[in-house]
Amino acid sequence: MRAPVVGLCLAALSVLWGGAARADVIHPVRSGDTLAAIAQRYYGDPSREVILVAANVLHLQSSVGILPGTSLVVPSVSYYRTRERDTWERIAQREFGTAARGAYLAEVNRGQLHVAPSPGAVVRVPYLLRYVVAEDGEALFEIARRFYGDRAQARFVTEFNRLTSMRLTRGQVVLLPMPDLLLREEPTCEGGPSLAQRAQSQREVQTRMATLASMTEHGQSIEALALGARLLGGAELSARQRAQLHRTMAHAYCALDRVDLAAESLRAAIEAQPDLALDEQRDPPRMLDALAIARGQYAQRAFSAAPPTARPDEAR
Repeated sequence: MRAPVVGLCLAALSVLWGGAARADVIHPVRSGDTLAAIAQRYYGDPSREVILVAANVLHLQSSVGILPGTSLVVPSVSYYRTRERDTWERIAQREFGTAARGAYLAEVNRGQLHVAPSPGAVVRVPYLLRYVVAEDGEALFEIARRFYGDRAQARFVTEFNRLTSMRLTRGQVVLLPMPDLLLREEPTCEGGPSLAQRAQSQREVQTRMATLASMTEHGQSIEALALGARLLGGAELSARQRAQLHRTMAHAYCALDRVDLAAESLRAAIEAQPDLALDEQRDPPRMLDALAIARGQYAQRAFSAAPPTARPDEAR
């Protein structure tokens, strides 16, 4: 009788899952499968079986278990590629159903609510676990401990769900965002793996760009340009990352007295970020000259180019 119960529960929650389930995997239960083993396979952590139990509402059955032949939902985070005029509030409205959760989404992605993500950035969208309260009076502190490992997270759950009371009733649905619910085995749905890979690539690029900036500040201009060229040629960049990268490379070109090449980099930066601006108090005069050339405010012939030698970013 348990298999039909699971099927009915999943059907009842399919409306609630909506777009958040697009990255989920459906695991066909086989003989010998256990929830802990499935959690180990997909998450690398057998204790995550509590996620599988809640996502498949198995805790509402008289006995928590799975039968061969049933289908088990294995939830995970999803990813979203930002577009023009996207803000954290708009993305939260699209993914969570309310713009009020924009600050949380920005925090998960190491952003700031008042700074919109740049077009082309891939942001991680936490999975919203719909936990169905099993009995009247179930303690929110215990739910927080079970799913977050910290009873103090009960306050966060209360705020996220806008609960007016911590007294829960049977059948009540509590949303539990899971920002680190990553799969070891990528989802097979269209676009899932590629966006996950691009999100990882953009995080790695951000780390390497810090190295590039440090090289530029310490006078390692040729090394910085070589690293910048590799990032431009082989990485998935958001518009803001591309603008930042070209701007840093322009600094390196200026240090090598190649204002003409710095202007080329700044033209590319402007294409990625039309409102690009420099700080007249902090940026060197050569950078300001290069920006003027890039915007067509100075004639390029007013600046003498260096002798025709190999470009620094082609150095080996």
